[in-house]
Amino acid sequence: MGEVCDADILAAFLAADGDYVSGATIAEDTGVSRAAVWGRLERLRTEGFAFEAVRNKGYRLETTPEGLHPALLGAHLLRLACPAHLHYLAETDSTNTQAERLLADGEHTPFVVVAGRQSAGRGRRGRAWFSEDPGNLTLSLALRPQLPPVRMQTFTLWMGLSTCLAVNELCGVDLKVKWPNDLHWEGKKVAGMLTEARSDSEMLRDLVFGIGLNVNSLPESFPPDVRPLASSLREAAGRPFDLNATAAQLIVALQRASDAFLEDRYRETFREQWPCHDALVGRPVTVSLTDGDISGDYLGIDETGTLRLRLPDGQERLFAAGDVTLRKQ
Repeated sequence: MGEVCDADILAAFLAADGDYVSGATIAEDTGVSRAAVWGRLERLRTEGFAFEAVRNKGYRLETTPEGLHPALLGAHLLRLACPAHLHYLAETDSTNTQAERLLADGEHTPFVVVAGRQSAGRGRRGRAWFSEDPGNLTLSLALRPQLPPVRMQTFTLWMGLSTCLAVNELCGVDLKVKWPNDLHWEGKKVAGMLTEARSDSEMLRDLVFGIGLNVNSLPESFPPDVRPLASSLREAAGRPFDLNATAAQLIVALQRASDAFLEDRYRETFREQWPCHDALVGRPVTVSLTDGDISGDYLGIDETGTLRLRLPDGQERLFAAGDVTLRKQ
């Protein structure tokens, strides 16, 4: 209840957009006493917030924490009328794993798990995902889609494209989608995505879509072996971003994208927008499989999200999975 009320209070300040808000108005809107409002503001001050108080005007929000803060994130979600329930953890092993635990416990969907830090973040094929920097986002959206598994072939690609479109618009950057599950800026990885699901023979039961997005990382914050390959929104845009506002906007974008997918309203946008934001278009690539590498010219994807490759002998080959690297031209 405390964090929910704190989110309501902070939402009032966000709505004021830098103006003053009276304690009486906050008390009336949130259903607590003015003394309780004052007490909550005092506690929020200890958590990195700064409020200016002026007699006969009220309070004005001056500064907010740089890192993720559950009440502030909740306030942004309230302002955006996001229907997904939020689970915030200062630290967890993996947001996908935590989402799977909550699904197994019967948690109502949709919900989102957000972590300030992951100790065992993971990507495709069991790879680790670097998530030490507190200026980055790691979150997972959990659903119970009740769809046949065959319908999910393009889910990760659609969610990646939707994230790319949303982030480009919100942050003024030019990210591209790299098949099957990465976002790139100038050839460097800015985000990775991982979809995990449980299904029976006929129906998909539980679905978790996880994303790690580098928001405010500086190049020197990445491990030496990752540094040449990774980037962030901050580096792409040349400025830092409000982490809580960015997280809220990303959650809303993911919720809308998943709704469009589950309601089968995504196909036209997917078909039209994928080629415009495809990091591989017109490039020679190498597809790495468990039994070896295959190189050729990238021809795009088909309606099922399968990668099309023209081999040196002119034949076309299709790949439903695999790792892709760009070859030097």
